Formats: sequence, C-alpha cells, structure tokens
Amino acid sequence: MSEHKEKWPGISCFIKVTRKRTHLLSGKESVETAYYIASSSDGGEAMGLSIRGHWSIENNLHWVLDVAFREDDARHRAKNAADNMTRLRQFALSIGALA
Repeated sequence: MSEHKEKWPGISCFIKVTRKRTHLLSGKESVETAYYIASSSDGGEAMGLSIRGHWSIENNLHWVLDVAFREDDARHRAKNAADNMTRLRQFALSIGALA
C-alpha cells in the first residue's frame, strides 16, 4: 500500500465492490467485481451510496438507450456509423434532459 501512496499522494482509499445480479427473464445470476480509487475520506457507507448513485444513473441511461432507441438491435457497421449513431442518441438524451 505504501508504494501506491507514493505514486498517488492524494489517494485515501482503495475500494472493492462485488455486485450480484439476477436476470429478470432468465433467472441467471452474475457476479461482477469493480475496483475504485478515491481521494475522499468519507466512510464506507457514504462511498457505497456514491457508487450506487453513479450506477443508478448509468443503468437508467443504458435502459433508455436500449428501450427507447433500441440500441442493442442497431446494425450500423459502415465505417464510423455505429459511433456516430451512439453520439446522436446521447445528444438527443442530453437535449431531453434540458427540456
């Protein structure tokens, strides 16, 4: 741990989060581990709430992209078409958020 503190002096903690999910349709379970580096000295509960808040926003965004824009069904393969369509969808969402 001391070698990491020398490389990144502002770090106050390393966080390991294990997420378990059950797919609504198939019932299959999945486990995912994520690691975070933080400069905050907030306690574990506050950090957990912050991480959950981030993923709540992330999950909602992906749900809208998947359901409203059917992004998973898109078959744009020519050159930069897939990236361009992703940017357009995200731009449309950001405009909607401002309205």
